Amino acid sequence: MSLTSCGVRSGTEVFQRTVEFAHISAVIRMAHKYQFEDILMQALSVLESYYTNDHERWMARDTSPLKARPRDAIEAVILARLTDTPSILPTAFLQCSALGPAILKGYMRNGDTLVTLSQADTLVCLQGRDLISKIDSNGLQALAWIVSGNAACAHRSVCRAHAFKFWAAATSGFPGYDRASLLPWMNVISLFEENKEPRVTFCKACWEKITSNPSLTRARDGTWLHLPMLFKVEYSREAKA
Repeated sequence: MSLTSCGVRSGTEVFQRTVEFAHISAVIRMAHKYQFEDILMQALSVLESYYTNDHERWMARDTSPLKARPRDAIEAVILARLTDTPSILPTAFLQCSALGPAILKGYMRNGDTLVTLSQADTLVCLQGRDLISKIDSNGLQALAWIVSGNAACAHRSVCRAHAFKFWAAATSGFPGYDRASLLPWMNVISLFEENKEPRVTFCKACWEKITSNPSLTRARDGTWLHLPMLFKVEYSREAKA
């Protein structure tokens, strides 16, 4: 029996078509229950292609052949625990941590099955979210330093107010911002400004400082690399993506 017979192509073909998360989840649960190891390994490889340990691929996961909604991360954690596949957990927990109150409520699968994290995993998720918030807050200090210390700023009061509003929005979330992607702060600032009506921007002098500051322009690799520790996951990052 193969993954193809379950409706999902294996090998390179699986990356040439889209697969719904619900389908992969069903295949994994069935294969695990009936001990179809080949099918299980193939289905898990599809899941791992989305909940990857490669940051570039994670930021571009919308282009993945696996089509998953943010809330599906709850079930991804459950599947990772079920199949002892810890490599899935860091990004699945990361996505869960951005769900807000939904992480406590879970959701209904097929209208009759409640999908929710265990109490232990809910605690891990919430604690990890708090740690990431602290890291984010430290990282955003660079923006405050730039705006407050820029002698060339053309509109000091406007830029300071804009920085404060961005800081608040970045820590609480705003439309169009996927907090789980760990995008460079410069990209998040651009998203924030695009969502403002009327549009407000930093002055040219401050923007030049922002776009030349490494802590604001590079991907948040420090946070990314520490995800296993932040979410108490023990596994080797080597090889699997």
